[in-house]
Amino acid sequence: MNKKDKVATKNNEINKKIEMENNQKALTNKLKEEIGDLEEFEDVTKYGEFISSYFAWTSLEKQKEKAQYFQDITSREK
Repeated sequence: MNKKDKVATKNNEINKKIEMENNQKALTNKLKEEIGDLEEFEDVTKYGEFISSYFAWTSLEKQKEKAQYFQDITSREK
């Protein structure tokens, strides 16, 4: 392989990497648009970190309510 081929191969690799990064950024932006303003949701930490309820998992608040409910039930049975 001569130098021109090596340079062309390297450039192709770099271009593929840039394209993948751009695709990732586009997907991230699309997801951000779908989610909207995170401050609307109760499932956000005070630092703006997104909590799992967007993906249909149980939010921290709901988990705490369930834990309290089960704690109340078991304490009544004793």
